[in-house]
Amino acid sequence: MKNDSSKGGSFARKWLRKVLKIIGWTTIALIALFITLVLLIRTPIVQQWITDRATSWVENQTGADCQISKLYLTFSGNLVLEGVYLSDLEKDSLFYLGSLETGVRIRPLLDNEVRFRKFDLRDLSATVKRDSAGTFNFDFLVETFGGEGEDVPTEEEPASWDIVPPPVNFSNLSFNLYDKYGGMDLEAKLNTLNLDIGSLETAQFQPVVHHFFMDGLNVDVNQFRGTAEPVDEEPPSEPGEEDAALPHVSLENLEWSNINFTLFNEEEGIDLKAGFENLALHDLELEPDLSGEKSNRLFLESLTISGLLFDGKIASKEISDELPPEAVDEDGPLEFEWPDWEVQINEINFSDHTLRYREPVAEAVQEGFDPSNVDVALSSFLLKDIHLKDRQMEAKLEELVVS
Repeated sequence: MKNDSSKGGSFARKWLRKVLKIIGWTTIALIALFITLVLLIRTPIVQQWITDRATSWVENQTGADCQISKLYLTFSGNLVLEGVYLSDLEKDSLFYLGSLETGVRIRPLLDNEVRFRKFDLRDLSATVKRDSAGTFNFDFLVETFGGEGEDVPTEEEPASWDIVPPPVNFSNLSFNLYDKYGGMDLEAKLNTLNLDIGSLETAQFQPVVHHFFMDGLNVDVNQFRGTAEPVDEEPPSEPGEEDAALPHVSLENLEWSNINFTLFNEEEGIDLKAGFENLALHDLELEPDLSGEKSNRLFLESLTISGLLFDGKIASKEISDELPPEAVDEDGPLEFEWPDWEVQINEINFSDHTLRYREPVAEAVQEGFDPSNVDVALSSFLLKDIHLKDRQMEAKLEELVVS
């Protein structure tokens, strides 16, 4: 009996070792195959073959010029694109991408979870144009790839997906818009943007922003008379039950630096410059009440802004003494309504602010206050313990220096 049992145990061990060897060699073979595939894709011959077919397909579909320098997989499984260029149908530059690296983990997809590895984008430039007839230079892409499909009715609810975005890193971005129809010439440049967001559930959208860093944003806007016919603006609709509810948002750390904006409109006599050196915001919690039984809640640990500049030149316009009929309120003056919010802000700190306002053609007033020529320097402003609740507001003004 002992011999039979020992023989059976020996056979089981041999069978187990054989299975483990098969699994081991299969795993090694798959890893070796993946490494070989990655190395093969990165060879110049295969790279040329891939990019030639990719660019040929895009050019055949759109009729625009397209170039792709490199398209390959990294050893970690990420997709890398380098040197992507696309023209419009007039053969002018529409889009250029220096490099993009991104990837999605495969295993979590089986559990309805989209988990990205990374999203790094560098040296992106886009040039958008709209002619006097209202046609954009990218409309051909919408017509080619944005075909309208019929909605297929379904009785089953779509599965809820948990989306885990990667840390997003942008550097050296530029965007240009020349709109003859709307009357706008816009140029925007951004040096760096880093964004780290937590999980995003499609069933219950409650984003958590761990870190949002941005540096070197410059936006220049020049407005002019476009070819579009002016339309009467519709009055804003009153909020109703059908309006979408505010999401629950948490922001742990926001840091923006070197932000500048200019707006010029010769016809309207507007010349504005605004910007700031640093803005920091810590621990923001926006918690709307979906039940309707409590007040919405906003908590903010601190808000700091330094080096703010507002320099505005706005031409004054003659205002008629007679009010239009729609501006007369038959019910009398409007009553102040307290916001349905419970607010707690621990600290607001402003420093080194400059505020200027001028009317270009106004004559300076020699004595007294001149509303057409205002120049205010806010050296320091510190406000603490701001509370708003049950129609009562309180705060502590710690410091105020104005000149």
